[in-house]
Amino acid sequence: MLSHLSIVKEKEFVSCQNNQKVKFDRLLNKSKQHSAVNSIDLSGGQLKKWVVNISKYKLYEPETSVLAKGLNFAIAPSVTPIDEYVLSTEKACSQLALAEAESMRGEITNILKKAKPPVPNISKEEKLALDKIRKDTSIQILGRIKVGPQ
Repeated sequence: MLSHLSIVKEKEFVSCQNNQKVKFDRLLNKSKQHSAVNSIDLSGGQLKKWVVNISKYKLYEPETSVLAKGLNFAIAPSVTPIDEYVLSTEKACSQLALAEAESMRGEITNILKKAKPPVPNISKEEKLALDKIRKDTSIQILGRIKVGPQ
């Protein structure tokens, strides 16, 4: 009887293991197809489709690179926005009991003491290029809606 249970258990284990392998392979293939379709190549032809310069202003590589990130790209802040956290905390604390509010302020203070600014998501050259573009009022940036794979 015990050996029969062991055999059934082993068959069930192997069956489940095979099902999991099939699922994993299917997900892996789907992921590869998805990444191949949505891979972003910021060099050459694809970049030229996204950034089209119709002005007399010559765009250099860092300027083109930062513009190719798109209008929805958010630059990581260089410092932790402590003022925003303090204001939000005080607003939330105004609706709490005194003891809970003091506890929350203490926790937020400890968190902010340990906080580090996020890792930059653009290079120094791109940041300088973005500042240069921003200061030049003769440059106009227009967005283009991406529809499907380019």
